Amino acid sequence: EDYTHLTWQSTGYNLSPWHWAWDNDPFTTNEFGHPYHGSLFYNSFRANGYTFWQSVPASFAGSYLWETFAENQPPAPNDFINTGFGSITLGEMTYKLANKILDNRSRGLQRQVREICAMLINPMNGLTRLIDGRWGKVYGNSLEHDSSNVYIEFDLGERSFKINNSDGSMGFYGHLKLIYGTPFENYKTPFSNIYVNAEFGADDSSKINIISAYGSVKGWLIGNTEKVRNLLMVSMNYDYINNEAFFYSAQSVRLNLSSAFTLSKKIKINTFAGTGPVR
Repeated sequence: EDYTHLTWQSTGYNLSPWHWAWDNDPFTTNEFGHPYHGSLFYNSFRANGYTFWQSVPASFAGSYLWETFAENQPPAPNDFINTGFGSITLGEMTYKLANKILDNRSRGLQRQVREICAMLINPMNGLTRLIDGRWGKVYGNSLEHDSSNVYIEFDLGERSFKINNSDGSMGFYGHLKLIYGTPFENYKTPFSNIYVNAEFGADDSSKINIISAYGSVKGWLIGNTEKVRNLLMVSMNYDYINNEAFFYSAQSVRLNLSSAFTLSKKIKINTFAGTGPVR
């Protein structure tokens, strides 16, 4: 690719903060490719024992190094933000889910299936386990192997829709809904509660149509009674929508109020509201 033709001159040019400029790369590259790429920077630290907060700087450091030294194009602030910030949400989400699948006490075929599935979700964690010998080694599970409940709903099939009143062809379709943990448990631990909604298909404008991810960062219980529970929660969110009708992407930090009302033994109402800056 043209941007890979590096010279000392291009690197020297990129080192100057005055040469930063917004780029106009394709929507999918900027809004999905960069955050996913950044999640590899983030998880390279997480997989080697660093905490959530210790791994956050790795995302931005990796983004800066890539923008400055791995491309001949001027560093782009939108790429720096997308890679650095979006990677935290995608990175911690995939880190938690991969460690939920892994079981260091399992053996044989089950063990290999677990390792492969976890590596597909979090490649950096799988690569690290291969390098340091943890892949296949039987030993006690670490603290990352938690007992949080995981709810998964998955649909797979075919769909067809019309574009400008013309008949569309049939294409595969999939939908994933995932809920990890609950809001009112371990709410002081980053990403103890994760929500993911994803949609993909072959007959739309892109293979990946929707990714919406929510991860709790830290929460505080407020005004709790026997019948009412309130949780104030800071969350990190990543949203990506790309279809024939429109495209949209956002990364945000939100302050959310989650409430649970117990009206009777059989009736409970849960509400959720949030607000915050959106990039």
